[in-house]
Amino acid sequence: MKRPGLTFKIVILSWFLVIGSGAPLIYFTIRAWQENFGPAAAEKLGPFIPVIAGLFIGFMLLGILLARVLTRKARYLNRIAKDVSLGQLDEPIFIKSGDEIGQLGQSLERLRVSLKMALKMIEEREGD
Repeated sequence: MKRPGLTFKIVILSWFLVIGSGAPLIYFTIRAWQENFGPAAAEKLGPFIPVIAGLFIGFMLLGILLARVLTRKARYLNRIAKDVSLGQLDEPIFIKSGDEIGQLGQSLERLRVSLKMALKMIEEREGD
């Protein structure tokens, strides 16, 4: 008697491995379906495998794009924080978002303005 649970694990594992290895594992997945669920089920599910693979790749690309957008803002804030730590207070911080990264950008902008005003007040006192 065949064990469907084992096949499900093999199929899921093969889909995870498809990312790095390519077409041979897609063939392995189809063979696993044929051996455990029979040729009739494999024929019915076979046309959906490219759709599932396409959706998987699409969601992976969407995840990569989203990660790039989020890390771009974080890299920008990191560069600004380094500039502020080196005393370069002339460049304003522009991040137009309502999420946590946007809030961090607004906080860094307030910090930059406060430091610039404090340095100006110190310079005025020393000049007197």
